[in-house]
Amino acid sequence: RLVEVQGHAADDREAPARPLGQARADTIVQALVAHGVEASRLRARGYGDTLPLDTAPTRAARLANARIELVVRDESAPCAGAVAGR
Repeated sequence: RLVEVQGHAADDREAPARPLGQARADTIVQALVAHGVEASRLRARGYGDTLPLDTAPTRAARLANARIELVVRDESAPCAGAVAGR
């Protein structure tokens, strides 16, 4: 199985949001590899502010949206980032 490490940013105020999400995901992948997880089983994807959990213009919403998610995928299936529109 493949684990997609998804990096998300709080909102577009963290410009540029997509590179920030990618940097977050890359950092987590590096830490997991340093702790013995096989690099070939990990994919880092930066989603930036494209998939918010909460769209309210509040600090609490921004804190919820700035996150890392780990999603287990079937190795033969493309990662969500490869799907059109994401």
